[in-house]
Amino acid sequence: MYNSHKIFNFVHLITNNSHQIMPDLVKLQAYYEELIESINSNIPSYHFNSDRTHNAVVMQFMLDTSTNVNMYCGEMSVFRNNFYEHIAEENDNNQNYAKRIKNFLIESFHNFIQKEGVSMNIIFESFENDYLKDLIFKNDFSIGVLEQKVHLYKLSDDFVYKKDLYHFSYTDKRIVRFEQDKLQHSAICTINEPAYYESISRNFDLLKKIAIPIKVNI
Repeated sequence: MYNSHKIFNFVHLITNNSHQIMPDLVKLQAYYEELIESINSNIPSYHFNSDRTHNAVVMQFMLDTSTNVNMYCGEMSVFRNNFYEHIAEENDNNQNYAKRIKNFLIESFHNFIQKEGVSMNIIFESFENDYLKDLIFKNDFSIGVLEQKVHLYKLSDDFVYKKDLYHFSYTDKRIVRFEQDKLQHSAICTINEPAYYESISRNFDLLKKIAIPIKVNI
C-alpha cells in the first residue's frame, strides 16, 4: 500500500505569490493522489498528462513507488534544468512554481537512488554529452552510475526507424507512460494494465538488445 508522498504536503510552505501558485500545486497534489489511489486499487486505469508539469509528477510517482525504472527518451529532459525553465515560461514566468516542481523530483530521485536493489535503465534516441551537464541532481545521478544502479544506452545513428518511435517509460509496478507528442510532452499513463505493460516492456527489451552502452564520467 502506497501513501501520498510527504513532499506534496506543501500548502503550509507557500508564502510569496501564494495566490498564483497554490491553486496549481493543489491540482498537482490531487493528480498525484489519483495515481496513488490507482496503484493501490490494483484495477487498470488510464491517466492523461498534458504537459511538462504532469510529466514531472508521473516521473516522481514512478520513483516513489518502484524499484526498477526504464526509459526510452530523446534527451532525458525531465532530469535537466532547462525542462523547468520551460515550465516557468509556460506558467507566466513563475520561477517559484517551477522550482517547487523540480525540488519534488530531486528529493524523489535522491530517495530512490539511496535504496538497495534499485535500477534505472535509460535508452537515448541519440546521445550527446551535453545532456549530462545540466542535470538537476548531478551528484545523486553520478552515485547511481558509479554504483551501477543507473545504466545508459543509445541507439545507433544507423537505426533509421528510431525517429518514428514515441518515447515511453515504465516500471516494475506496471506503471507506463507513453508519449503522444515528443515536443508537447502530452502522454497517457496506464497503471495495473497488464497487456499494455507487457507490450511496452517487450519493446524496451528489443531496443535494449540493439542499443549501445554509454560509458560516461559525470
